[in-house]
Amino acid sequence: MSILLPLGLLGLLGIAVLILIYILKPNYQQKLVSSTYIWELSLKYRKKKIPISRLRNLIILICQLLIIAACALILAQPVIRAEKMESNERIALIDASAGMLATDGADTRFVRAIGQVKELPEDTFSQSGIITVILVDEQPAFIARRADQTMREEMLARLDELARCENNVPVHCTYGVADIDAGMELAEQVLEENPSASVRLYTGKEFIDSGIVDVIDVGVDTEWNAAIVNASAEMDENFYSFSVEVASYGIGANLRVNCEVYGVNGQDRTEILSLPARCDVGETVTVEFNSDSVDMMIYMFDYVRVSVEAVDAGGAVLTDSFSYDDTFYLYGGTPQKINIQYASPKPNPFVSGILIGLRDSLSSRWDIDLTEIRGENAIPEIAGFDFYIFEHKMPEILPTDGVVFLINPDVSPEGAGITLNANDVSGDFTLRSGGAHPITDRVNAEEITVSKYKRVTLADGFETLLYIGNDPALMIKNEPGVKIALLTFSLNSSNFSVLAGFPSLMYNMISYFFPSTITDSEDMGSSAKYIFEVNDTVTLNAKGPFLTVTDSVGTKTEFDEFPAGIEAVRPGTYTVSQIPLSGVETVERFYVRIAAAESDIGLVLEELYSPYVDMPEQFNDFDLLLYFAIALVALEFIEWILQTREHF
Repeated sequence: MSILLPLGLLGLLGIAVLILIYILKPNYQQKLVSSTYIWELSLKYRKKKIPISRLRNLIILICQLLIIAACALILAQPVIRAEKMESNERIALIDASAGMLATDGADTRFVRAIGQVKELPEDTFSQSGIITVILVDEQPAFIARRADQTMREEMLARLDELARCENNVPVHCTYGVADIDAGMELAEQVLEENPSASVRLYTGKEFIDSGIVDVIDVGVDTEWNAAIVNASAEMDENFYSFSVEVASYGIGANLRVNCEVYGVNGQDRTEILSLPARCDVGETVTVEFNSDSVDMMIYMFDYVRVSVEAVDAGGAVLTDSFSYDDTFYLYGGTPQKINIQYASPKPNPFVSGILIGLRDSLSSRWDIDLTEIRGENAIPEIAGFDFYIFEHKMPEILPTDGVVFLINPDVSPEGAGITLNANDVSGDFTLRSGGAHPITDRVNAEEITVSKYKRVTLADGFETLLYIGNDPALMIKNEPGVKIALLTFSLNSSNFSVLAGFPSLMYNMISYFFPSTITDSEDMGSSAKYIFEVNDTVTLNAKGPFLTVTDSVGTKTEFDEFPAGIEAVRPGTYTVSQIPLSGVETVERFYVRIAAAESDIGLVLEELYSPYVDMPEQFNDFDLLLYFAIALVALEFIEWILQTREHF
């Protein structure tokens, strides 16, 4: 018997109170009377002389005690609790995270897990049981849902397909992190139909608290892993240093960390660097490749290949159980090349100064090559540059192989798509914004004053960013094959060039028309912006009409709408190729890594989400309340009868 409300048992204290009352009840006092003849004749007195009458008070006391006990038990809500009969229904969840690719030299954990799940039908179906199989990856899904004997062959075929390997790698095991909680939520759906079904999780992870879920460890004791946890390249005082975090899981190991730098300082040269490291079990060690630890002076590189290997006492390389974190690639060591031509009969020193400042301060991001064309008779080039700036004097034909910025044009070049009015407009004007735009970010239009400007008529495709009254002051056109910016006033007729907003405008314009192909939240100039994790969505921008992404196994994907996003589902190097306006193909790369937690192939987690949390109680409760109520009424009736006979 079980008690649902134990506090109700406090009512049993009434038993002690009743006994105390009986103990303290005053006794009859002996009195002398003249005669007892009448009493002796009374029936009541004669009944008291019957032997059973002497027990009446004791029986009444027992009844009263039982009444108090029954009342207390009713308040406590007693039930008879028996566990439900175990049903022959099983729910099997297979962990498909990257850590399940660890191998003992024969099979991976993932394949071993599927092999164990395939053993369930023989026992379960022979007893008319039901089996559910759930594949737990980033988005868990049912492989079989409540399959019975009739679905045996179909379910086994699905499991065989799940275990299919290419080059000894299971094709259906993800390289990312498995959402085990979401898998348990799918199991919860099945438990709503049968709360007594058993749940098993086949995984290589351990859980301190797994609840009533049966966790099947498919790992083996001989598995271990030497891993690169993280790597980065940082520039300090114009030279790169490389930081590598390594760890050993399962065993302590002597490690050798290798750093191969390709395309050193823009040359066809490779630096091969190596440093030792000792890692105890589960310990993370940081290895620094810099001028203090190795002989290196690197200010530019094509890419870096970092690798780690465990070695024995004799220096022989040992093979670990998980190879996907043994190498790591760093990209972004070569800044983006931008050839700029600034042509003006009367160059503004602020334009030149800002371009030189951007070149020097952001050399790790942009390799700016600046060419200035000065003088009335100078002839600017209309081909061979990425960014053209024409001030005052315009070319007859607009360049088509780069971005063109026209400042205070004197004529309308062929291909510009603008028409100039004959006369300038003079006065005292203040600019206003045309709305938020990346090019005018941190540009306060209300601070800019102008004494003279040109009215222009624009063709389709232009977007106005700044206005003078209702007239366009700054407009852009950003279409495949045509990228133009136009400023309708001279910097010599405005205070704009001496305001803080003008350097921002120039920086924003280069960033807008020459975006980083690979977008990331890391600081500019850090090669870490070329590192992503499996299942991250990488945002891509194009410098031309389209680009092509080739993943680590050679699969190509083409994009023609930007910004574009590609989900990195495999680890390794991804190559992005495109043809900008210059017509010369450019190639950039980024690296996709395994999540650091998956390197710990013996990972121990605190708590496993239980699919039984919101399920009904796993017991059959037989409520005794009615029976105790009947007993209470019966005891009250017996006590009443005895009390009645006592007085009559």
